[in-house]
Amino acid sequence: MKRQIIIGTFLAATLAGGSYGTWEVSAATTRPAKGMQEGRGPTGEMFPEKRLARMARELGLSDAQQAQIKAIFAAEREKNGPLMEKMKAYRKQLHDAAKATPFDEAAVRTVATNQAQVEVELAVSRARIQSQINGILTPEQRQKLEKLRPPMGKGERLPPPPDDEPLP
Repeated sequence: MKRQIIIGTFLAATLAGGSYGTWEVSAATTRPAKGMQEGRGPTGEMFPEKRLARMARELGLSDAQQAQIKAIFAAEREKNGPLMEKMKAYRKQLHDAAKATPFDEAAVRTVATNQAQVEVELAVSRARIQSQINGILTPEQRQKLEKLRPPMGKGERLPPPPDDEPLP
């Protein structure tokens, strides 16, 4: 159960972050910044279309399953748009509050608390996405999904998935 929650959270987090991530490209270099390979966001997460293509390939999804998962991703992206905008605003407010002279701890705490509430909503969204996707998958596909992501130990991060096939 814990493994499914972790996998679902990872999939949903990259969906949300990949859809609304900010792009920062260094002007001092011509090579892409870390994680800026084709089909990936600035932190290396896959875009939803690429994620769906990988899921289809790895799990053997039918066209109907792919359509349902694509609809789930689109619906959650629509719901999460305002939340991602709030997160962006809170990050800026937190940055500005930390730089303020004199330092106002109460202001930083207020912004950080607001930001945490939005993070809770995004975590719930990620879990909802995984639950909905699990409802679409066959038992065999769920088993394959569990085997794709081994359990993480404390403080470990998942490596980015291989980027060996282009999008269809």
